Parts: sequence; C-alpha cells; structure tokens
Amino acid sequence: MARLLTGVSLHGIHKKFHLRQVLSEDFPSIGGVLPISGGWGYSLEDAIIIDKDQAAGGGTRDFVSLEYLIAEKRTYEELIIFRQKGDAFAGIERQLKHQHLIESDGRFFDHLVFDITCFHDPDWNQLKSEMETSGGNPDFDFEEHFKKREALAYYYEAEFYFDITSCR
Repeated sequence: MARLLTGVSLHGIHKKFHLRQVLSEDFPSIGGVLPISGGWGYSLEDAIIIDKDQAAGGGTRDFVSLEYLIAEKRTYEELIIFRQKGDAFAGIERQLKHQHLIESDGRFFDHLVFDITCFHDPDWNQLKSEMETSGGNPDFDFEEHFKKREALAYYYEAEFYFDITSCR
C-alpha cells in the first residue's frame, strides 16, 4: 500500500522567491514569463493570480490549461528541484480529485485538488531497471513487480488556489 508523503509544500521557499520567476528560470520550455503574480497557491490568501491582461498581448488564453501547467511545474519544484540531494522523487503522476469555484469578497478563485503519486529516486530506478531487464522474459512476475511498486509508492493531496477574477 502506498505511503503518505508529508511536508511537501515549499512554504519557506515561497517567501524568498516569486513563483513566476522560479518557473520561468527552471522551465524555459514554457515560453517565457507566465501571466501570473501573487503567491504559490497554497491557500486562498496565497493564491496565484492569473492576469488576463498580461497574457499574450492581452488576448484570450486557455487559462484552465495554464492552471494545469502551473500545478505540474509547482509539483516538480516541490518533489525534484527544491529537494535535498538524494531526496528527490520520480515517476510523478497527478490525478485531479476535484475542482470548484470559490467566490470571496467579490473575487473569484479556482480551487484544484490533485492526488499525487511518486517514488523516491532510488526506488523508481530499481523498478525501472526491473522492467527494462525483463525484456519479454515469460518468467517475469509482473504481479509481484506491481505489488512492489505499490509498496514503494508515496502519495499526498496537493491543493492549488488561483485568483481568476480578471479572467471572468
């Protein structure tokens, strides 16, 4: 059975660095600076503000896809980039648990909750190696391999708050 992973958030980091800057520096493939400001999205008060006017010349943009991109990249920051050496994770999977709109003081927030599953790097490398060396071996015990995979997995629930007031 998968184990609960605790202490995943970057609450200490978010006071030193802006998410917009961190994502543009760590992920150049996103194509520049994202149209966001605010916090890291750990709470309503720390919401990631999506600024429609900053998006691609002020034109329309797929803001739901932007939310998912930010959720993916913040998860990578938490589980890989800002981890201590030897304490990173791999095999990261996100599954949307629920998403709903919150109205508060005339502002609108999108609240996303994901179930995250991941593996410590050494465990992931071991599982990957086993699969690669099975090489079509008819005696390879897939059932046992997937039991081991389940036992080595970690999971947690990640929340993301986006202020989408300007997008409405």
